[in-house]
Amino acid sequence: MANFFGLKPNSKLRSSVEKFENKVSIRRNNRRLLGKVYADITDDQWAVSIAYNLAVDPGLWGKENDLEVKYSYNPQGEMIVSRMDTSRGDDVPVPAFMFHNPNEFVIWALRKESDMAHPA
Repeated sequence: MANFFGLKPNSKLRSSVEKFENKVSIRRNNRRLLGKVYADITDDQWAVSIAYNLAVDPGLWGKENDLEVKYSYNPQGEMIVSRMDTSRGDDVPVPAFMFHNPNEFVIWALRKESDMAHPA
């Protein structure tokens, strides 16, 4: 289940997050990892983080995430989204468009991550 901070998700966003968390997986080091979505929305920065972990529940004392990806966007700035991947450690600018609200941004980030995980 996703965590939302500073955002009241609409039904379309909830549906997109549920679909992403249930269907998108990546292979890394011969293991299947599923993503959990975190959205952190403030006035000056919108961020979506995806924490990829093993498909099994790690329990109460689980280890750190195997991979994390973060999309961040400044709603007052340029139409560029920054994508940070912990396996590479660097921010990569991703061209985007102006988002009218945080729900649109989160849905866009999930689609972009899904496309990167499973290219057509």
